[in-house]
Amino acid sequence: MDNQASQSNLYQIIDNLRQKGVQSHRQANFRKAEDYYKRAIDQMQTLTSKMMAVTDEDKITSDQLQCDIYLDMCRMYIQQDRYTTAMNYVEKSKNTAAKLQDELRTARCLDRQGEIKVLQNDFSGAEQDLNKSLKIKLKVYSNKGDNNLDTAECYHYLSIIYLAQDKFKASYSNCQKALDIKIKLLGDKDVDVIESYLIKAEIFRHQFAFDKVFSIYEKYANYGLETIVNTGNHYIISAFYNQMGVTYYNQSKYNEALSMSNRALKIGLNLFGNNHNHVAKAYGCIGLVYRNRCKYDKARSMHQKALNIRLKLFGENHFYVAVSHKNIGDVYYDQSKYDEALSMYQMALKIELQLFGDNHSTIASSYGNIGLVYLAQSKADKFMDMTQKALTMRLLLSKHDLCENAELYDYIGMVHRQESKYQDALRMYEKSLHIRLQLYGDNHTD
Repeated sequence: MDNQASQSNLYQIIDNLRQKGVQSHRQANFRKAEDYYKRAIDQMQTLTSKMMAVTDEDKITSDQLQCDIYLDMCRMYIQQDRYTTAMNYVEKSKNTAAKLQDELRTARCLDRQGEIKVLQNDFSGAEQDLNKSLKIKLKVYSNKGDNNLDTAECYHYLSIIYLAQDKFKASYSNCQKALDIKIKLLGDKDVDVIESYLIKAEIFRHQFAFDKVFSIYEKYANYGLETIVNTGNHYIISAFYNQMGVTYYNQSKYNEALSMSNRALKIGLNLFGNNHNHVAKAYGCIGLVYRNRCKYDKARSMHQKALNIRLKLFGENHFYVAVSHKNIGDVYYDQSKYDEALSMYQMALKIELQLFGDNHSTIASSYGNIGLVYLAQSKADKFMDMTQKALTMRLLLSKHDLCENAELYDYIGMVHRQESKYQDALRMYEKSLHIRLQLYGDNHTD
């Protein structure tokens, strides 16, 4: 009896350590959280070694708690971009869940595994894991429907997968499902809810619906993010400022973009040091502003910092690495260093083709960039080939009215005019004008 009471007290101590770890984690105090989690694991191992007359119930309780701690640690390492360590804990938690024959914990393991695959750009594998998890959860919660945070988690990450693949309708649908559940259960002043709202804002930004983007930003600016997360030094605030910076840049509001990105950078460096994609994103946006201001050396320095971080985190074959190659290529292009620009664009295209096949907006962008280099090098045939690929892909993706399309039509028109193909040139200029009128109306410099 005394032994059972002692074991019960130890379970309570271990769970208290775990809860302190969760709380520190939510406050983005990763070092403190890791310490609590590891102390909990040490206590668990001590308990296991000292168990006397272990009952089946004791074994189940011990394994359940251990599995939950492993999953908590996994998520913490994911948010620090420590994917190898995170995957190690996924495997530990999967083994424990399998031993328990616990369907719900197995599904949660699939969530974390899918989340890591999303961040590593394995979208197909991630989608399989999350749909498998969702199926299990809907079965487990069959009497309650999908009105629980476990299913909301699946919807949230499925929305990220579809966003990365330019499947905006599916992304929005899953994001809204996640939000509806989270808001009902948590209210709208919760970190998990904010994360889903930031995905919703990204969906709108990719569709150039900037008014909707800023309505989300203003909502949380008015609430006071620092108040919600109880600290001004939190990864969600860094993510918030990073997204605002990119959105301001998209709207040519460069001073505001620089201000937001510098805020994100300061928080990111304080939290993670120079080893996290939040930091790389901030460097990247600052580089974009410097390029716009013709400060090319500073711009290239910022993009190189971002690239170095991303190569260390992700290796060569990752979308964000391609983004940094493109950004450096843009700087070289503006400096008329066309061979260097072409090399960067081709590296980006190679990565994108491996990740997305041959049907994605970012690939169309790379074809367009390569085409412009060929145009600058007076290689008209190669320019036309690349530009036609870019336009064909965008039209297939129903991206008819992008400013980038208008610019490509202008360049094609210029080439036709130089070749004395005036009717063809006129047709291209008319297409460009049609797009610009739709985008800006008839009272705009473009």
